[in-house]
Amino acid sequence: MLKLLLVFAVVQFLVHVLNLPKFQIGSIDAGNVRTTSAVFSSARAKDHLDALGTHGPRPFSSPANDRALQSLVARLLDGATDRLQVQIDANVLSNAVFADGAGGVAAKRFALALNNVVATLAGTCLPATSCPTLLLSAHYDSVVGAPGITDDGMAVAAMVEIIHVLEARPPLPYSVVFLFNNAEESGLLGARHFVASNAAFSNVRASINLEGSGSGGPAMLFRSVAYDLDLLNAYAGSVKTPFASVLGNDVMALKLVKSSTDHEIYTSPSLSGSTSSAAGHGKYTNRAGLDIAFFQDRYKYHTRNDQWYPDLIYSLQHMGDSALKTIVSLSNNEKFMNPDDAGVRMIVAGVYWHELIRIMPVLSFGFYLSTCVLIAAWMAGLIIVGVQRMRNFIKAHAKSVSNVRLQSVVPLFLASTLGSIVLPILAIALIEKIRPLATYGDTFSTRNLTWACSILGSLIPFYAVSSFFSVNHSDSDHPQQLLHWHVCQLGVLIAWAPIAFLVCLSSWYKVGMLHSHAAFLTFGLSAITMDWYYLRPWFGKERKQGDDYDRIDDEAAVHESHGRSFEPAHVAALGIAIVWPLLSLLNTRRSLVLAMEPTIQDGTPALAVAGLITLFTFIAPISALPHLLSQRKAVVLTCRALIAVTLASILVLTIPTAPPFTPAHPLKLRLEVNVDLTNATNLSHFANLNRTAHIYLNAVALAHVEQALPGVDQARDCTVVRVRGIRVGRCNLDDIVEGLRGVSFPTSDLSGGTEEVLLEELLDVTQRVSEAGTIQVSVKSKYSRVCFMRGVEKLNGESWRVEEFEGVYPYNVWNGGLESEPKEADGTVKDAVNFMSHFHETGVFAARLNQTQMGALGISSVEMQVGCYVDDLQHLPLWQDLEDKVLPDWTIFTAAGYGVLSVSKRFRVTLRV
Repeated sequence: MLKLLLVFAVVQFLVHVLNLPKFQIGSIDAGNVRTTSAVFSSARAKDHLDALGTHGPRPFSSPANDRALQSLVARLLDGATDRLQVQIDANVLSNAVFADGAGGVAAKRFALALNNVVATLAGTCLPATSCPTLLLSAHYDSVVGAPGITDDGMAVAAMVEIIHVLEARPPLPYSVVFLFNNAEESGLLGARHFVASNAAFSNVRASINLEGSGSGGPAMLFRSVAYDLDLLNAYAGSVKTPFASVLGNDVMALKLVKSSTDHEIYTSPSLSGSTSSAAGHGKYTNRAGLDIAFFQDRYKYHTRNDQWYPDLIYSLQHMGDSALKTIVSLSNNEKFMNPDDAGVRMIVAGVYWHELIRIMPVLSFGFYLSTCVLIAAWMAGLIIVGVQRMRNFIKAHAKSVSNVRLQSVVPLFLASTLGSIVLPILAIALIEKIRPLATYGDTFSTRNLTWACSILGSLIPFYAVSSFFSVNHSDSDHPQQLLHWHVCQLGVLIAWAPIAFLVCLSSWYKVGMLHSHAAFLTFGLSAITMDWYYLRPWFGKERKQGDDYDRIDDEAAVHESHGRSFEPAHVAALGIAIVWPLLSLLNTRRSLVLAMEPTIQDGTPALAVAGLITLFTFIAPISALPHLLSQRKAVVLTCRALIAVTLASILVLTIPTAPPFTPAHPLKLRLEVNVDLTNATNLSHFANLNRTAHIYLNAVALAHVEQALPGVDQARDCTVVRVRGIRVGRCNLDDIVEGLRGVSFPTSDLSGGTEEVLLEELLDVTQRVSEAGTIQVSVKSKYSRVCFMRGVEKLNGESWRVEEFEGVYPYNVWNGGLESEPKEADGTVKDAVNFMSHFHETGVFAARLNQTQMGALGISSVEMQVGCYVDDLQHLPLWQDLEDKVLPDWTIFTAAGYGVLSVSKRFRVTLRV
């Protein structure tokens, strides 16, 4: 038992030390930061980041976004050579149609001025228009209220530095396209527009997307679409400190993380374009791609805390080095860049991960599946041999040992496996029921609880049932003790059988996250094989000799050399069985914990996170059962200690009455304010307009909303709605915003000097209805480029707002000519109202009404709402007042790339039936 504790402590220490920045990421190029531009310099990249960060939050359609664009272009052109061409898609009106690929929706239209920046660094391949290229992408916009340092300012800065480094080197064989896209936070719109309308995409062979899904740590390769694995091998072979995990592919595919990146647009034919777009043409049907992102400390993600801190210099160096070296490696790979059959061959997905010693295995799923099947066959063979040896041993020592029945052994070990998985999940479910989001707020106690419950669950069957394993002899050479050890090993093989089945099943469906389990089983089976055929080859081969026993004669030398201890005496066997696979498993588990724990508040169910983490926990105690069961007293004492730890952790997580949040693990709130200008005639009315304010938060956190927002009554002011398929709490703030500053538009912006002009510049709307029943609405605002139109009335008890994502997506993205109502809308309504097109020209919406159908429904008029989103916080002082005067320090505002403040008007359309 002490040996196990020592081994576990050493492994945990190694995992901690090897994950420090200098080990995890590598050192920065401090010696060459300003003497040459031939290598990537994080110091120079930090200068680029500082220039971008001075503009503060830069959401799409904000003045700060425009200033960031100008700063970015100036940096690109500073000292640029003739090989660099910079193109700005300024004020481009995009009416492109994009395939959605989800929910039966076939297409959607966008009409936005995106301001993408496309910088192309020419290679030596000619003619350039027919040569393959590489795409490196990042977005320069941020969400409202967040400085956007790691999401995605550091990636933008790294790309600028990579351009300068490549300009100082001899030209690469193939051109590299650097896309600095806009409006990523508003729905990946910049990437969608580039793919659909920019001819440069047709020659893109592979893409590397740089993102920030957390706030620091290494830049992890967390998703890939690999063509013949060359892309993965280029990364693994060129990056000095590879940091990668196939977990990201699987977690995103299972929708456990409620976010997406531009990587999906570049690599997915169903998302990247239709037959009318640039993506539908070109020489590459299947494009390879890597998605690289920061993932640690996601608690700061999309908040004001996404700031610079010293250790980020390592992260910046790692991201820049990784992208630069991968691009150079790929550009020099002629076979990858110019495959003969690129248009017809299928993408070959890969299994990949990094180890702490800075190696990165890359396997095809075909090889991985074959390996998993071999592991299962190997295990089955050992079980058959083990059962036969056990029976032979019992026959040879019938008077010295008690009989063992497999019927009693198998259920115990299978119950141990089940208990190790189920008990942690049940404990988390209990805690979340009593005190929602406690596991998000107190991760230390939650991690201890997960380990304690997993080990306890594996031991409970042996603690509760008096069995063969309760027999204990002090003599390790006693036949009963030898049999005890062998049956424990056999039991572990039986307990591993469901794991082997799960590994094979997941590999069949191209889910690679259980690669660490496959490696663990490989080392574990090697250890048992070594024990049976090298350390203990005589076991089960003895000849019965009266009341005593002996070995087969030709095995005597082996027996005398190695002894007959009930535990493996060979150091290598212990290392193979425990240390290395445990180190690999715990490293994978650590990355999973850091990435998934913060997502609980983003909408990922706590039980799903607990189940995923338990999946990478339970195999360790199950594999240690031969050591844990060596003494009955040890089992009893261990179980009692674990019960105490479990109860203590549960009490710590459930007893406090205060909300389970801290400034480090805050409750995230999203503010949404709408100002109704329908009845406004001049500025004097502005303060008294119909202003509504709402807070959105995780629906689970509604239990704590009254403590987060004093004055809000959960029952009266809050409801549960669905936003993008996630249950979200929506609370009205009208009772608590009185006395606080609301909305501010300075009179100095007046171009004509009158209050009426201010209102017209804020929102100018005109509308008309044609004889055919088509509504045409013109809308414009000096303060916004993102506007919307929607219906607001209830028809047959259902809202007919024709918008994406169940009626709550907040701007001009609708499905023209298709079924576009919320899922819960009444079926008769969708036949009556249909948005046909949007922004036929700048700022003009159009919708067609089926007047006959609406007349049949008894509808003579409908009410419309038209408005624009103003995403500059200087016009919303309410945000700062709520932070300073209302919200406790354990809450924080988060936001999307749109929709914090909207100004709108309502009007009624009378039908001509």
